[in-house]
Amino acid sequence: MAAHFNQRFDNKVESIDFIIIKDQIVKCINQIFIFISRIRFWSDHKYREIFDNINAFYRSQIVILSTSYLLIIRMEFPEFINKLTHELTLPLPGVQVQLQMTSSRRLREMMESRQLDEAIKSSVLILLYPGRENSQPTFVVMLRPTYEGIHSGQISLPGGRFEVTDENLMQTALRETHEEIGMDPAGVTIIGKLTELYIPPSNFLVQPFVGFTAGSPVFIPHPKEVEQIIEIQVKYLLDENNLVQKEISVGGIHFTAPSFVIDGTTIWGATAMILNEFKEILLKTGL
Repeated sequence: MAAHFNQRFDNKVESIDFIIIKDQIVKCINQIFIFISRIRFWSDHKYREIFDNINAFYRSQIVILSTSYLLIIRMEFPEFINKLTHELTLPLPGVQVQLQMTSSRRLREMMESRQLDEAIKSSVLILLYPGRENSQPTFVVMLRPTYEGIHSGQISLPGGRFEVTDENLMQTALRETHEEIGMDPAGVTIIGKLTELYIPPSNFLVQPFVGFTAGSPVFIPHPKEVEQIIEIQVKYLLDENNLVQKEISVGGIHFTAPSFVIDGTTIWGATAMILNEFKEILLKTGL
């Protein structure tokens, strides 16, 4: 029975947008059968009950009535957050993983101009939340507007420089996130931080934080600081097909840099370096 069940999953997995966590099936199957009499899948077609017989586990028959629907057991958002919180208490992947997402030009800059004593302290936030469509773990980045500056038109995480009114860099990240995308700091729980990153062009020393909110936020972009808010499901960060070498042009200088390209959004530079370390930690959660 179990083998047949897994086979049916394998036949359908490529057409499903969800992440299927197969090892959850065994753990949850008993609970499924307890409540299965209440489960029905609806579509424009006529519906019928999927399970005809639930007298005993081995006598139950799974009847798939439509190729559009499949029973999916996936990691719930709270479980994902619990696993991620644990991984963030362990030693971080560190600078070497960050450097995997830098160009040779940027690497040379970092090695030649690393003056941390004079660097501007700043922080950013990787804000996680259950996606609107299917509750998949999602995070947000921003497209900066075009202006006369070194980060013009680039993709970034919400965040900014430390202000004297901030108690610490964590408060900086929460304050800036509120100012830039309208996320109330009271609704965010910080669960850890990543390795700090020095950015030569701006002389910023960035401390990335990781936090979450339990619901799907309604973002309010700052009209002057944010051109567009972009929501990205975490699973796309893990897809190696989204990791490419891109030709980058900044201030008349052209170079090639490793980048994440997700649904047409190109993430490179410091943001890609931060997300690459985050990706390495995500892989350990089993997502």
